[in-house]
Amino acid sequence: MSHQLLVADTTSQLNEITLEAVESSDRIVLVTDYSVTGVKNTRLLLTVLEVLHVPPEHIVLVANTRDPRTDNHLDRAQAESFLHQPIALEIPHDPAVVGASISRGVPFLSSAPQSLAGRAITQLADVLAGRQAETMTDTTPERKRQRRLLGFAR
Repeated sequence: MSHQLLVADTTSQLNEITLEAVESSDRIVLVTDYSVTGVKNTRLLLTVLEVLHVPPEHIVLVANTRDPRTDNHLDRAQAESFLHQPIALEIPHDPAVVGASISRGVPFLSSAPQSLAGRAITQLADVLAGRQAETMTDTTPERKRQRRLLGFAR
């Protein structure tokens, strides 16, 4: 059986298996958040990917946003500046939808596809499948989106 797309959800730690998956991949979705630690670890991974000669255009950087009221997090511009890479897409903080999804054991993409988080995941799938331009628009109402792609660790 062959598939057009295969997704491997790996651990955030690098080991022989994850490195093999990275080296075999056409696209890498690097998921981070805006915490100082998350952005620092993402920068370290981007450095490793550069050493492995992974072309930057194969990387899609995604920010999984948290409650903006929490301390110790960067804004998008600060994160992009430190990472030297644009963030392609933000998965919005949507605690009601995500919490209900976890409680019911039903993916929010199935139960609430029109939620902010559901629409962001759909946009990511479209980018990865080549159905959409690589410049994403922000799904968060209070901010305008810019930039292009990237994505894979925490």
